[in-house]
Amino acid sequence: MSILDLVEGTWEREIGWRVKLRHLLPPLGLGLLAAALMFWKLGEGSLFNWDEATYAQVAREMVWTKDVFTLHRNGVPFLEKPPLYIWLTVMAYKVFGVSEFAARFWAAMSGIGVVLGTYFVGVRLYSRRVGLAAGVLLLGVNNLAYSHGYNFLSLSRIGQMDVPLTFTIVVAIYLGWLGLERPKYLLWMGVPVGVGLMTKSVVALLPWVIVALLSLLTQGSRGLGRWQLWVGLLLAVMIALPWHAGQVAIHGKEFLDVYVGKHLLGRSMRTLDEQYHLQDAAYYLRNICKGFPFWCWLMIPALAYSIYRILWKRDRAALFVLAWILLPLCLFSLVQTKIGWYIVIVYPALTLMVAAFVEKVLGRRYGWAFVLVAMLLLNPRLPSPRDGSAKYKYVASAIPYRVEQDDVVLSYEGMNDFVMPADLFYAERLVTIVSGGEKDLRDRLAQLDTGCAFVLTTTNTWHEGLPGEIVRQSGSRLLVSVCPEGGVAQ
Repeated sequence: MSILDLVEGTWEREIGWRVKLRHLLPPLGLGLLAAALMFWKLGEGSLFNWDEATYAQVAREMVWTKDVFTLHRNGVPFLEKPPLYIWLTVMAYKVFGVSEFAARFWAAMSGIGVVLGTYFVGVRLYSRRVGLAAGVLLLGVNNLAYSHGYNFLSLSRIGQMDVPLTFTIVVAIYLGWLGLERPKYLLWMGVPVGVGLMTKSVVALLPWVIVALLSLLTQGSRGLGRWQLWVGLLLAVMIALPWHAGQVAIHGKEFLDVYVGKHLLGRSMRTLDEQYHLQDAAYYLRNICKGFPFWCWLMIPALAYSIYRILWKRDRAALFVLAWILLPLCLFSLVQTKIGWYIVIVYPALTLMVAAFVEKVLGRRYGWAFVLVAMLLLNPRLPSPRDGSAKYKYVASAIPYRVEQDDVVLSYEGMNDFVMPADLFYAERLVTIVSGGEKDLRDRLAQLDTGCAFVLTTTNTWHEGLPGEIVRQSGSRLLVSVCPEGGVAQ
């Protein structure tokens, strides 16, 4: 081997290393930006009623009971959701302690995963520039209190299951796209689909449906008949089956009525709460415009461009992204129970569609730069702490310091048969629900022999004629202590 050969080999290795580093820098920078925004003051504020505080409490009770198979809320089985996100939250509790930060940790980590997953999907479908621009588009800052109903970054900073579910969908979409050319990836697509089934719901099957549909449209019956596609689906089912079958064996009809009847079929057939969940068919389109207040106007020409690419250029990438957008959007628009964050699973596809259109209009050199500059101008701030239940936290957090062993904690909301999730989480103990009205409350207080009762209630249901004394108040939320001798608990 000559010296010239050695020099040439060293030069090729040097060029290869620089190319790899250049390709590594965009996802690294994007990931660091996403992490900074996701974790900025993540543990400050308070948990939101309902879902966030509910999942945080269910995880805490798993720590108490050490029962990793059946979920519990306030001491009774919680049969509404699969357990994976709760298991992950328990792990976070073990590392960070029971706190708002730990309850939100895996949602934030999943948010980073979605941003990076969108980048890598964009690289495969279009280019690195499109992937980078699409990832940045997901990081728009919205500091309104309930922006997690439509804003991706806000939802990633809330301890709910939707962003982790979206992460599994993005991974499945990535593997599904690879599987269209290399069928072995269709088999492995079953892993994130199965994880998604264990994270939240059957919505996790949508990537498989999208890939199956695209296989049929582009490759005919040969594509749809690939054994890897169906074995991948079987693998997903096998991942989710043991826990679900075990719950049926343990809880029987009760599990089927709650898990399947109420929370799967029930949400499709009827509205869970007409005050909050009854919306028209355009509800999710409005939410998308709120989530992307500037970019939603570019979605209209971007959609037209995608349709043009599909019809005249036979662009399979455009068809793939459009199916990713339209299938969930149509499905959730038909479902009777409409909740803003359901549609977050299409946000990565929307950003990819817009980023591809911007690159086409402005060119490869300026398209991604336009997105970066526009996002900087539109978001010159950091996200604010999520503080969804400040009054509940202030009032209920006094209980761990005041309640003794013989004391009881009651929740009295008039005739309601539930305890507010934030009250339950910040009380740090099980709470007895008083649902029979004032007579039921007086009867329970009259039964006190030793110790005191601490009553979580509101100014709407508590009045001066009831025994006890207010020991903490914030707005309409009250904590009242009642002792047998008529004193006040210290």
